[in-house]
Amino acid sequence: MLKQIGRTTHSNAVCGNLVVHANSAIDSALHDDILVGRVVARLRDIDLENNALSKRGGLSELNGLAGELNDESLRGESEVKRLREAAERKGGPGLNSDLRTFSDALGGALGRQHRIGIDLSNFLAYLDYRDMREMSRPTDSPQRRGVGTDPFGSNGFPSASAPTPQPGTPYSIAGTPNRMAVAAAVDFAARNADVQGDEARAAEHSEAAVSGCT
Repeated sequence: MLKQIGRTTHSNAVCGNLVVHANSAIDSALHDDILVGRVVARLRDIDLENNALSKRGGLSELNGLAGELNDESLRGESEVKRLREAAERKGGPGLNSDLRTFSDALGGALGRQHRIGIDLSNFLAYLDYRDMREMSRPTDSPQRRGVGTDPFGSNGFPSASAPTPQPGTPYSIAGTPNRMAVAAAVDFAARNADVQGDEARAAEHSEAAVSGCT
């Protein structure tokens, strides 16, 4: 299980920096774990079709979670970069095998979390575009009667001849907004299993990654 590296006093400033950056990156990954869990739970219980109050509150919460997830994962990725830079400075231990494995695994977890945040943002943007399109469409338009082409196409992405919205989503193939939300929740939960695998690998090498800092 991924957890903070034990804090001890190091006489070598470079090694001390390794611990600081490693723990900051670990903090970001663990925080993202909580955020992804909240995203999955909210997507599973939100009602985007029958309850306007639930929809408004749920989308507001999901937008906040998406922003926080993106910000936190970027912060963690930045800390992994600083960890590598600190290790490579003159006088540091360099990227030993454990440190390389640790930073690669933790960076992989944070990258996956960042991707989930981006895909969540894209999904929410698609829902916004979908709502605006419906609101601006005349009541007797072909699309409202279930006839005509969807500018996003059958795969959820814009067709070449249609104006390009920002952005599309693969979850539109699920059909209704509620089904799309469940599809997104299932996808994010499955991808989170890979995040947990990366974190477990990072945990195996965390202490050894900064050992020898005396």
